[in-house]
Amino acid sequence: MLLLSQQASQGTATGLNPARVVMPESIVSWRYSACRRVLCSLVYIRNPIMSIKRISPEEAKDLLDSDESHIYLDVRTVGEFEAGHVPGAKNIPVIDRDPYGRMQPNPRFVEVVEANFGKDAKCITGCQKGGRSMQAAAQLLNAGFSSVVDMRGGMGGETDPMGRPTYPGWAARGLPVTTENSPEDEYGHLLDKAGS
Repeated sequence: MLLLSQQASQGTATGLNPARVVMPESIVSWRYSACRRVLCSLVYIRNPIMSIKRISPEEAKDLLDSDESHIYLDVRTVGEFEAGHVPGAKNIPVIDRDPYGRMQPNPRFVEVVEANFGKDAKCITGCQKGGRSMQAAAQLLNAGFSSVVDMRGGMGGETDPMGRPTYPGWAARGLPVTTENSPEDEYGHLLDKAGS
């Protein structure tokens, strides 16, 4: 199926010039989500999900409260972070908008985390629903970070394909959320510190 869609997008399966092929938005959305699933699965094939330890939001809070050496890495976009985050979280997006507004992997994600915290840092990754933070945890573990756990459910909680909640996240459990942060927690500062 993927090969056929690759051939169709290149025009080789149909003989059409791909620059002249116009597809309805629903097909483009389907192709985007299908490609995204393939890319995500490649991350997990290289670093199986079973090797990433996942913890509940309560366990994450306990770690953050009891051990100041734990860092909560909020891997959502800057806008999502500014709208509300775990108190004391550091924002380093694993996926961010490019100059054209499209979501793209952050090629400097691992570099910025390492430059600011080192590979021995005790990292808790978190996002909005849990998908991006799993990708972030996999990238960090593949890069040789020694202590990375993923907070299941992120800020908003996991949902099924129909959008119904299946696992409540940090905010839905009534845990503290803030919109205030120090400049040292913001992506721009962390990026500058890594040497942009």
